[in-house]
Amino acid sequence: MNKRLLLATLPFLLLPTGCGADDADPTSASERSAEPSSPPVGLAGHVVPADGLPGFTSDSETRRLSLASFAEEHDKTVAELRRSGMVAAASMVFEPSTKRQGFGLSVAAEFATEKQAEAEADRLFAANSEPEEGSTVAPLQVPAIPGAQAVTFTGSDGGLSFIGVEIVFTDGLVMHEIFAMGEAPVLDVADVMAAATALYERVAGRPLDDA
Repeated sequence: MNKRLLLATLPFLLLPTGCGADDADPTSASERSAEPSSPPVGLAGHVVPADGLPGFTSDSETRRLSLASFAEEHDKTVAELRRSGMVAAASMVFEPSTKRQGFGLSVAAEFATEKQAEAEADRLFAANSEPEEGSTVAPLQVPAIPGAQAVTFTGSDGGLSFIGVEIVFTDGLVMHEIFAMGEAPVLDVADVMAAATALYERVAGRPLDDA
C-alpha cells in the first residue's frame, strides 16, 4: 500500500482590522523588544513524539540523522539528498497500539533554504497524487496549518480494507511529513490531523537549533 498525497485547499487567513487609540497596546516598544523570543527547537522536536499519534505507539527515540543514515533508511543516495538541498533529517516510526495492521511515520527534513524545503513538499505531492488500482484519494483540509498539503486514501489490500492519511507542511527550513495507515478501527483521520496540528503549533516560527 503506497502513500498518497493530494493538495489540500489552503485555509483563509483572517486579517485583523485597525484599532482605535483606545485599543492600542499599552506595552511600550522598548518593553516589547525586551520580551524573550521563542527558544530554538532541535530537528528532533519537529517530529511527532512517540506518544503523539493516537492509536499508535513507538518504542524508538527520535534523533537527528545524517544524510547517509537517512539515505539508507529511505532507499535514497546521499547525492540525491544533497541535490535537493537537504542538510539533515529526523524520523519516528509508529506501530498500531493493537494487533491490527497499520503503520505510521513522522519525518522532518532540514534544507539549506526555505525554497528547497517547499520544493520537496511539492515533490511529495506530485509523486503521490495519482491513486493506484484499488485505492481512492480525496483532498483533506487542515485549516490550522497554513499551506498544508494533505490527502486521505482508502482501499483494500490482501483482503483488508484500509484508510490512510498523509499531511505535509513546511515551517522555515523544515519540511514535515506525517503519514498513518491502518485498518479503519486503528486509524481516525481526526486524530492524525490533531497530531499534525499539535506539532505545527509547537514548532511554528521558532528558530531551528542545529546542534
